[in-house]
Amino acid sequence: MILRRLNRRQAQVATLVVTLAFAAAAVPARGAWSASRSNLRNHQTTHATAKPATPLKGTIALTAFPSSAPPGTPPSLYLFHLATRRLTPIANSTGYFASAWSPDGSRLLVTKCHATQGCWGLYSMRADGSSTVVLTTQRGTDGSDARWSPDGSRVAFQASGQLWVVNADGTDLRLLTQNLENSPVAGEFSWAPNGKRIVFARAHGGPNDQTFAPNLFTITTNGIPTLRPINYQPVRHFTTALQPTWSPDGRHIAFSDNAPFTGGAPDSIVVMRANGRHVHVLHFGHDPLWSPNSTWIAGRTCCGYALTMRADGTRRPTWLAGGATFSPGGSRLAYEGGAGSNQPNHNLYVANADGTHRIRVLHDPNLLLGGPGGPLWRGGTARG
Repeated sequence: MILRRLNRRQAQVATLVVTLAFAAAAVPARGAWSASRSNLRNHQTTHATAKPATPLKGTIALTAFPSSAPPGTPPSLYLFHLATRRLTPIANSTGYFASAWSPDGSRLLVTKCHATQGCWGLYSMRADGSSTVVLTTQRGTDGSDARWSPDGSRVAFQASGQLWVVNADGTDLRLLTQNLENSPVAGEFSWAPNGKRIVFARAHGGPNDQTFAPNLFTITTNGIPTLRPINYQPVRHFTTALQPTWSPDGRHIAFSDNAPFTGGAPDSIVVMRANGRHVHVLHFGHDPLWSPNSTWIAGRTCCGYALTMRADGTRRPTWLAGGATFSPGGSRLAYEGGAGSNQPNHNLYVANADGTHRIRVLHDPNLLLGGPGGPLWRGGTARG
């Protein structure tokens, strides 16, 4: 089952090809463009009408399909302005999905969808759709496995089990990881807040090796790359470590594992100090996402649900309807979802970071919202 997780991005490309052929009926979901995110219990999609204490502001980038589009119609990008509740299409964005804002909020990291060939290649564009920069056209590369450096000067991405870094203007492409053919990079990774290191999961063994288990490593990003393991104390029944992400304050690392809950895929969110000490399990789930203030963590579950919880484990999680993105200050989050069980993603919601005071800010029956990166709040954080 871990091998399936390691090949998730390859599977995403194949899945998206099928979805492009049935865009009119599909409900996109993070990483699979499927209907799973709308399969929610009614009580989990009952949203409070009370508004948060202060006015909403900011801009959220969305990836969406036209609801009535014929088969084969690609997605497009939109900007939703919270203060005015205005949704505007991004020019020249047809065929792209967005996965991250640059740290200064001026550019979007995007991937091109090639109809029957799937989605691959990595680009950046300005928020108005102009000034597209080619970062890489390697097949098997997409924005779901790419991250801006904290200062926005570089982009790191994973392709064919290796980590690469390229300047934001598309120059100086170089391979960070060397000689990892037998123990490749296992999916997602994260920059340290100072931009000097990247944390990632490295897979040891092979498909028939019963001891197959990724471990966490850091690698330096300047000069000659230096690879170092993180010596952490495993939790009970700990067997894997995947999807590591550094807290914005640099003090902690969150990751996914498959312990102590079972199911064969990453299904618990774990937090530890950046030096590998004080490891503890927060809750079941995967794809941990830190709030910008390092106080909250959002995650996903196997069935497309999303949840938010305090990073120190002092508050029970609140369930949401879909993938989340935190606001710049970390006090709020936004997420997509249907109006009820088995309803398509026509809606965008905003809530406090603890999941309270949920309100619907967008309802557009002409669009099916969803993409591998989910909604992207400019200046905030998103998993990508």
